[in-house]
Amino acid sequence: MATASASRLLDRIGERAAGWWALILACRIGAYWITADGQNSSSLFHGGLFLHAIAAALLIACLVRAPHTPLGQILETLVENPIRFRSPWAQGRTGAIALLAMFIALVALWALIPAPRTGVGTVDVTRLVPGEPGEPKL
Repeated sequence: MATASASRLLDRIGERAAGWWALILACRIGAYWITADGQNSSSLFHGGLFLHAIAAALLIACLVRAPHTPLGQILETLVENPIRFRSPWAQGRTGAIALLAMFIALVALWALIPAPRTGVGTVDVTRLVPGEPGEPKL
């Protein structure tokens, strides 16, 4: 999205339209995260990750075009400003508490996510051997 042609295309839409597209893309990405079933989601491995990357790039480009929208301001306050400007709340004791809270949330998330199921429908990549092109042998 940082290419000249993409920038020219985004310059054609206004800030208001870019804000709406950013909101739509954020909702779609969030919905996909909620509904994707990990290794059981065939769409994830058949273009889903590519579409996710494109949607994320478009979301960032739209937010650059429309930084004053509510979504842009929220992300600017939670993500952008603490990194760029070393926000006061992210320093000292408050920053340490925020970092500790993030680590606790990540550990809790890790504990809640079930382990992947192996067995039927999965492939042990350590047992693959070269064979005919396009047809791995087990």
